[in-house]
Amino acid sequence: LNPRLEGDPATLQRVLAALDAEATDDAGGIVGRHCVKSLCISEGEAELTLTFPPSCGSGKRLAESAFATLRRLLPDTDVYVLHAT
Repeated sequence: LNPRLEGDPATLQRVLAALDAEATDDAGGIVGRHCVKSLCISEGEAELTLTFPPSCGSGKRLAESAFATLRRLLPDTDVYVLHAT
């Protein structure tokens, strides 16, 4: 279950690593648990789409944590975190 990724490969990998380290709960990070459906980073905009099966724990808290991580890593970028079913 690999997420759909669009953007600079180095930036995508840096962001995914940070999301998995920082957007976590007791069960682990959102990337390792396949909660990331897509991540698209373009000039001035980042869109992260998450899906929250039972293995992803508290969706709202993880989404807020993911948003904060993206804002920190991409300070001059409009950040959108979406929830997909």
